Amino acid sequence: MFKKLELSIDKLDLKKLVGEESYRPTGAVEFEIKDRTYLYDKIKNHINFKIKPDYELVGIIKYPGTFPHTDYWNVSLNYYISTNNESTMFWKNKDNKITRNDTAYIFDSNLIEIGSFLAKKNEFYLLDTKIIHSIKVEKNTDIRFILRFVWNNNSFEEILNSIIPL
Repeated sequence: MFKKLELSIDKLDLKKLVGEESYRPTGAVEFEIKDRTYLYDKIKNHINFKIKPDYELVGIIKYPGTFPHTDYWNVSLNYYISTNNESTMFWKNKDNKITRNDTAYIFDSNLIEIGSFLAKKNEFYLLDTKIIHSIKVEKNTDIRFILRFVWNNNSFEEILNSIIPL
């Protein structure tokens, strides 16, 4: 469902990363990467991907956070650029009631929490984004910035076994 990875990365210049707005699901904004060459130059001495990510994004999560949902991609490696005690929760659906919007599947009711974590600045977490998850942001002044590496068709275990710290 999720795993904290002991990875590191050089300090990032957000001005070189944040490109055009990609989409805006409820509670979040996703941006394309402006300069992929810059990004991969920053990580090349720290992380090797045996399975190359399908794409990369910068995400911003604002108050109150995101509703319980699954993503269209299968797996995401999140690097937390800034955090403010936001909780990421994972859920199990009891009644299979689902609503689909343009960016995710939304789960409306009868959810049971099955796990959670509180990411800190400069931490990496690998997430199985096919499992229902949500983010709770406590205060309207808090914003979470995430650099996200995404795999569309691979499993959590495949990607976990393909990330090599350098």
